[in-house]
Amino acid sequence: VSDTEDVYPIVYFEDFEDSTQGWYKGVSEYGIVHALDAQYDTERDGLVGHFVYQNDSNYNWVLMGRSLNGIVNLSELDSVEIWARGSKGDSTQWLSFSFDVLMDSLTLDSLGYENGKSWVHLELDTTWQRYVITPKDLLETDSLKIGANLGWDNVKDHVTNLNLFGGGVGGPFEFWIDDITIYGVKP
Repeated sequence: VSDTEDVYPIVYFEDFEDSTQGWYKGVSEYGIVHALDAQYDTERDGLVGHFVYQNDSNYNWVLMGRSLNGIVNLSELDSVEIWARGSKGDSTQWLSFSFDVLMDSLTLDSLGYENGKSWVHLELDTTWQRYVITPKDLLETDSLKIGANLGWDNVKDHVTNLNLFGGGVGGPFEFWIDDITIYGVKP
């Protein structure tokens, strides 16, 4: 043990055992958030994050997110692991996980950055599933930067927030999140 070194440091980002305090919620014009709370789950043997929402269309959004309390360099990121389940269990509901850059205009101008994100879509099941997200899983950007997707290479060294977008048209939908763990980034 004394001569080993962590190749991929582990950061236990969130386990929700102390509630959803510190998480915020946001919606587009036609999205609705019904609840953001911690709920006891017997399968996970503890509190989990619980989010209830509905969307008017695929182009509207609802999210729960958390600030990283500043600019964080995630260039060495190996992966993020999350446990999640949804309420529908088919392709009508999904979850999008994103690494976001959210800065005021003065900070953006002084650092030469652009607000945006890098994300991946995950199809949810009604049973708890382990999802592992690596930089190669994230969507590539295109010239239109659809959904403010800048691509991993354009956000990785100055991430400010982690967000979870509830996907699906109609609803209400629910998703539950637990044990978000980040590998490869020093605390």
